[in-house]
Amino acid sequence: MVDSVRNTITIDAPQSCECAVAGSELPSLPEWDHLYATLGTTPYDAEKWNQLLHLAEKSADLKRIQYSYDSFLRVYPDNASAVIQYIRSFSKPTQRQFREALFDKYLNECHDVQLWQMYMSHVKSVSLITLYIHTDISVGRYEYGQSYDTVCSAFESAIGHVGHDLNSGDVWEDYIRFVETRQTRATFGDHHQLRRIYQRALQTPHENLTQLWSMYELFEKEAGHTEVCCHVKELAPAYDKACCALLELREHFTKIASMSPTSKLPLSLPHHPTFTLTDRVLAGFWKAYLRWEESDPLELGESQRVVLLERINRAYSKALAQMRYFPEIWYMAYARLPSSDQTSQALTLLKNGIDANPTSFLLNLAYAEGLEAAGKENSQLVHVVYTTFLARLRADLAERRNGGISNESHQNRPDVIDVVDALDTDPMSPAVKDFFERRQEYGSVWVMYMRFARRSEGATGSRRILSQATKDVLAPWQVYEAAARNEYHCTQAVAAAVDIYEKGLERFRGQVDFVLHYLDFLLSVNDMRNAGALFFRVIETFPPHRARPLWERWARHQNQYADLQSVLEINKRMAAIYTEDSPMKRFAQRYVYDGVDTIAARDTHDSQYKRPAVEGASHAEGHESHSAPDTSHTHTSAVEHRRPSHSVRKRKRGRSPSPSYSGRPPAIRRR
Repeated sequence: MVDSVRNTITIDAPQSCECAVAGSELPSLPEWDHLYATLGTTPYDAEKWNQLLHLAEKSADLKRIQYSYDSFLRVYPDNASAVIQYIRSFSKPTQRQFREALFDKYLNECHDVQLWQMYMSHVKSVSLITLYIHTDISVGRYEYGQSYDTVCSAFESAIGHVGHDLNSGDVWEDYIRFVETRQTRATFGDHHQLRRIYQRALQTPHENLTQLWSMYELFEKEAGHTEVCCHVKELAPAYDKACCALLELREHFTKIASMSPTSKLPLSLPHHPTFTLTDRVLAGFWKAYLRWEESDPLELGESQRVVLLERINRAYSKALAQMRYFPEIWYMAYARLPSSDQTSQALTLLKNGIDANPTSFLLNLAYAEGLEAAGKENSQLVHVVYTTFLARLRADLAERRNGGISNESHQNRPDVIDVVDALDTDPMSPAVKDFFERRQEYGSVWVMYMRFARRSEGATGSRRILSQATKDVLAPWQVYEAAARNEYHCTQAVAAAVDIYEKGLERFRGQVDFVLHYLDFLLSVNDMRNAGALFFRVIETFPPHRARPLWERWARHQNQYADLQSVLEINKRMAAIYTEDSPMKRFAQRYVYDGVDTIAARDTHDSQYKRPAVEGASHAEGHESHSAPDTSHTHTSAVEHRRPSHSVRKRKRGRSPSPSYSGRPPAIRRR
């Protein structure tokens, strides 16, 4: 902002609506007070904000108006429409100092053409009072004071902030007309200044482009220099590029406008997405526009890299103001920043994004990673990021649990939370399903936290975070499974991994997926004694329809590595339980390897059989080769071929008899 009009004053704005009401000396206005208190807990209610600001304006109480707008702009710091209304509320000459303070505070936050035009009107009204010091009509010259340079400097600030906007044409034109009024017969130096402004304006796509070209041609003709045609011809190619870019820019914003939500409220606010098709399309249009800006459509190249980066920065500023609650836009803005010398700027951007989207996995994880990559001195900050994020998710998860499980007497019992079949509610109800999905996501953050602790502090740090997670009743079984795998792969401690699995089994004994992961681990490390002990210990605790993945996994391993007598025995037991299975299909499963079922492919021509991709054919079709999943059993293992579910299946009435085993099953042996 121009120094001559900068008069910073302290705005005693409240930290929150609640604090402001409690500590203010405002006269009581019940309706306003109620709205203020409500917005302290629901700060994203657009209708209530509009009502609050309307009541404040209607009261004509300047202190109330200030408190209202300050509180609003703490939630929406880049809402230019609110800033404009705020400044207009202090338009009297005696309020000039406060008005200038508002400009100083918000101009750099809001890259809005209308706000900058308002600022320019203010600067000119203050500065041009003393513009003409002396006029000599006889010689046709005007002498100026320092105010002319002040206004020009303010115009340059405006061009720097919004000069790349599609609607910035009026700002460019006002700047040119202001400079043209400097004198009736300008010197060569004055023409040179004006020519440079024209050249910059005509290389920028905006709505006044054609009109400014006509003005420029007239200006060069009136200048009367011999090189007039040369100037016009030199600028013509850049002008043509700007015209082509203008058409593309209009198309981008036409698409964005067609999908943007409309509001009948006086003050429109960024909406919180529900990720409907409309939201996804809108985000896609914004991302397409941002990629278009990054592609350098004006072909500025390295010679004008500063201008190109400025255009891209302003494009992202506009996108973030309108798509404030879309984390992917924040991440795009972060990812494009170079990692060499702008670490602080990039992390600040992510922090601002988290302020707007406190439960965003994308932004919180990116922020934690960015801090970790910046140096070990940030380790404590990374711990704060994870603990804060987990606390937010935990509060949300607890609220959903209380809303999704109807029997309140069961809400605080870990066994009820972990053993789905013990729920008194329908396990397939949307609320319960949503709870378990989010709980799984919550657990993934604990896993990421353990990874960070291992990287920064070694195995001790990871174990300390696991200890914290085990005290969290909402932490899912995936936390234990990830910790056990981490112990095995990072410290080669099989016994420590088994101990963690056993600890998890005490709590998640009723989760088939957890037992399946445990069994798969023991088989993967060839610990057959403990694998068999686990299988025979838990298999009878599940009804057949839930135990099937365990049977299939054990049978597949036996088919591949056991002697024929053991293979036939396990298949006999399964046939006794799952009587509906085809004997031929069960026989075929014993002869499947790497997903290749020769019997299904060549003898029975089973329509449900999907042949693994052949590497040569895949390359011939122009596709990458991928490893085929093992389809050696009817129900694919949750460990290897599907996302672990929370097993929220409705229990079938009645149970088929489980196979009986003679003797006491062997106990898990620690190494």
